[in-house]
Amino acid sequence: MLSRVALALGLLSALLFSAGCSSDVEMRETAAPWDAPQPAVYYIQEAGLDLHDLKGHQAVIDLHNYEAPTFAKFYIYVNGEEVAVPQGIGMDPTAEMMSSLHTHEDDGVVTVELNKGEMEPNIADFFHVWGVRYNDRCLGDTCGTLKVLINSEEAEWDAVLPKDGMVEVHVDR
Repeated sequence: MLSRVALALGLLSALLFSAGCSSDVEMRETAAPWDAPQPAVYYIQEAGLDLHDLKGHQAVIDLHNYEAPTFAKFYIYVNGEEVAVPQGIGMDPTAEMMSSLHTHEDDGVVTVELNKGEMEPNIADFFHVWGVRYNDRCLGDTCGTLKVLINSEEAEWDAVLPKDGMVEVHVDR
């Protein structure tokens, strides 16, 4: 029975993306703050991450192949000012789907729920799901010096997210 539900969810997901809807998404190059983009499924698909249903089951299910969730606490600073990480990033209530990277609250905690073997997401993936321009020099509308710290140690701008750790992103003009 569970595999029939999984198949139905997988087909529904495929229909959402093939029903004439464009999956082209624009990364916001605006000043902070940034809300959680909707419809989120397009941002998730563009980032190449798996879709899960909002009840915590994957669109293509194999519960024995599921990793325990991990959490990355994000602190984001633009020109020295802290930027809030909103709730609902990576969640699409209309499609009843969510990304393997998502936020439940506006506390900066990003939940990472992966299938075994799913690619380990990086910082750039998170900003892609959030719909915010992010690269080795820019965040949103601010370009200049970008510095990333993971668990207080300097890291690459596109480093893999830590498992149960802290990520700081600083960008200054």
